[in-house]
Amino acid sequence: MIKLDKLKKYFYINKKDLIFFGVIFIIALISGSIFSVVLNENDKLLVTNHLVNFFKNIDKINCFNEFKGSIIINYCFIMLIWFLGFSVIGIPLMLFFYFIKSFIIGFSIGSILINYKLKGILMSLFYILPHTLIYMFIYLLLITYAISVSKKLIYCVMYKKSMDFKLIINKYAKILLISVLVITISITYESFLLPKIFNILT
Repeated sequence: MIKLDKLKKYFYINKKDLIFFGVIFIIALISGSIFSVVLNENDKLLVTNHLVNFFKNIDKINCFNEFKGSIIINYCFIMLIWFLGFSVIGIPLMLFFYFIKSFIIGFSIGSILINYKLKGILMSLFYILPHTLIYMFIYLLLITYAISVSKKLIYCVMYKKSMDFKLIINKYAKILLISVLVITISITYESFLLPKIFNILT
């Protein structure tokens, strides 16, 4: 209950940043979907072939290799965002990375819908729910906290103020640990369960 209250307080304090990132997510999602529609015929053919081959051979996917690959990619991304929080120039980079992640989701959904029509709606829902939304929520939580740390560092440098760096590091490390744990659970679902679901749908 106490942790839930802290989370509510965090969202209340950072609501402006969260709304801003929500707008970025929606814009990137729409942009990615539109981009999948306006591709030229050759690019559309490449995307179609990739999707068909992926879903056709989804039952042959090595789940452990997928798991290891996703772990490496997502852990590296999380650590990159975490360290950018200690950088004065980290804010624009974090905004860019979040936009790109959201854009890719929009592009993937658009491509699935174009190629699989009505069945694509169901496939897109399984593509999004729940792991993709969990990814984006954790990225959002981590990035907003990293931006908060970055802003505090900029403030201290500009106005030559002191701060309790140990307290900030402890809280920041807890956010990192939570992010890693939740992302690991999502990767496990994506790597071992989602291929079976897609195999049934296709």
